[in-house]
Parts: sequence; structure tokens; C-alpha cells
Amino acid sequence: MISLKRVMITTLGCCLAVSAAPFAMAEDAPENVDELVEMLASGDGDARLAARNHAAEFGPEAVEPLAALFDDEDRNTYVAAKWTLRTIVHESARPREDEAEQDAARSAMAQTLEGLLDEDSPDRVLYEAFYLLGLCGGEENAPAIAAWLDDPDTVDHAAAALVRIPGDAALDALLSALDDADGDVAVSLIHAIAQREEQEARERLEAVAASDDERLAEAAAEALSIRDLRVDYEG
Repeated sequence: MISLKRVMITTLGCCLAVSAAPFAMAEDAPENVDELVEMLASGDGDARLAARNHAAEFGPEAVEPLAALFDDEDRNTYVAAKWTLRTIVHESARPREDEAEQDAARSAMAQTLEGLLDEDSPDRVLYEAFYLLGLCGGEENAPAIAAWLDDPDTVDHAAAALVRIPGDAALDALLSALDDADGDVAVSLIHAIAQREEQEARERLEAVAASDDERLAEAAAEALSIRDLRVDYEG
């Protein structure tokens, strides 16, 4: 039988551990980007957790240093860096009472992420940059993303980012890319365009569905049916 004394000691110990946790976390908080990177690459799970918990305190200045960890030999370091970067990007894109401040934070982050769209960037970095630009990018980022729509290795990632970015510039980039595309690239663009709700997107798909290119016509017809089912479901 467990004694009352042991229960009391155990309970007291748990309470002390819980009450001390915030103070330990505060002591472990990285003070700058260098410390943030060092903690993520340390191999210490507690240090990585503390770094991630305080990631929202950082901004665009942390993007490139974190992206540099994506090629680390330790997969845990890569995963920690990826989710830390996502936390920072989500913080930059969160709604704020001051709309001008909100737009400035989002725009600064998107511009920095755009800098990762480089031929020398590892695939992990490149694909993550597209994903994150889909979360915080604006029409001003559409041209840089659209430059990757003609590559079979990047078209899906770039198109997915443009699908999420509202406004005419993103849709126009997808439609313009389809003009010169064929094969797998064209099929990818067709299915991306089908995810846009604008009437212009539907009209383009209808035109492709009536074209003489059997493969693209079939892809467009399929994309239209899926699009219409989604639109009907969402009301």
C-alpha cells in the first residue's frame, strides 16, 4: 500500500516541477538568432523545444540561418528547424489590429522567403519556401514564384503557392504559364487552376477541355468535374 507520506512527497515534487518549468524555459530562451540556431543544432531535445517555444519572437532575420539547417546530417535538426521556421512565418502572417503593421510584417517575411527561391537552394529549402509563400505571400511575390512553373520538378510546389495567394496576379501567372506548357507540366497547371474559384479559371479549363490535345482535354474535363463538386459542396 502506498503511504500518505509518499503521495504527499510525489505531489509536492510534481507541483515544484510544474511551477519551475516556466522559469527554466525563460532561462533557456535564445537571445538572438545565433543562439536559436545553436540550440536547434545542439542535439539536446530540451534545448530544441525551448528554441521552438520562443521562435515567434524572431522575424525575417532568422529565415536564412534556419534554412541552412535543412541539410544538417541529423534529421532531428532538420525537422526542428523546419517547424521553427513555420512558427516564425505563421507569426508574421497572423491578424493584427493595426492592418498596416500586419501587412508590413507579412510583406517583409514574404520578401525574405522569396530570396530562398534560388537554383542553388536544396530541394528541401526550395519546396518549403514555396509552401510558406503560399501562407504569407502577396501579389508582389507572384512573378518570382511563376518563374518556376515551367520546371517539372517544381511546378507542383510553385503552383500550389500561387493557388493560395489571392488576387489577379497569381491567377494570371497560372493562366499565362499554361499558354506555353505541355505534357506533365500542363496537367499540373490545369489541376492547380481548377482550385481557383474565379470564373476566368473555369472558362480557361472549359476551353482546354474542348481542345484537340486529348491528354490535356481529358485532364481539364476531370479537373472541371472535381472543381464543380467542390464548389457545390462548399456552397
